[in-house]
Order: sequence, then C-alpha cells, then structure tokens
Amino acid sequence: MSGAAHGGRAPRRVTVPGPTPYEVVIGPGVQAELALVLAGTPKAAVVHAPPLSALAGAAVETLQTAGVAAEAVVVPDGEAAKTADVAAGLWEEFGRLGMTRSDAVVGIGGER
Repeated sequence: MSGAAHGGRAPRRVTVPGPTPYEVVIGPGVQAELALVLAGTPKAAVVHAPPLSALAGAAVETLQTAGVAAEAVVVPDGEAAKTADVAAGLWEEFGRLGMTRSDAVVGIGGER
C-alpha cells in the first residue's frame, strides 16, 4: 500500500544489529509486505489485542497463503498487555507453538 493511503506515512524499516542482523518493518500498510518480508520463515505468531482480530486474521491468512505456518495469539488490549505476566504468557505460547529463532513474531497494534 502506498503511504498516501495512510495519510502520507510509509512503512519504516529498522535494521536490528548483531551477529545476524535483521530488518523490522513498522507502520501502516505493512501487511502488503508480510509475504515478501517473511519469505522462507517456517512459522509466525501474529500477536494482537481483541479489537484488532480482523487485521490479525488477514495477516495470518496472508502468511499461510505464502506457506508460513501462522497463528494468531491474543493479548489484552492497551495498558493491560504491558505486564510481565503477559510477556511470560507469550513465551509459553511461543513454546507451545514450537517456535525457534528461525521463526517470526508479527505484532498488530498501534493507533486504530
């Protein structure tokens, strides 16, 4: 999607440095790039709050169509999600899904 479709804002790319650098894509319209950005990724967890279920479902469908085993993972909405208990629950869920370093976490959130 073009930046014009989102008030002139375009997705932003941030490179995370380290022994194996990787790119994070942030911003409106990134769903259109999910299949490309995550090509070759075996699994992905799409983390979202309940009000964003439709967007998360579309992201899961996009990834599954691209051959990525994707599942939606729901967290509480807003400030309620920003706790150590929620983070621990996510780690447990990622373990249940059998996720490894080769897999991806997609966060759906931000302004609605």
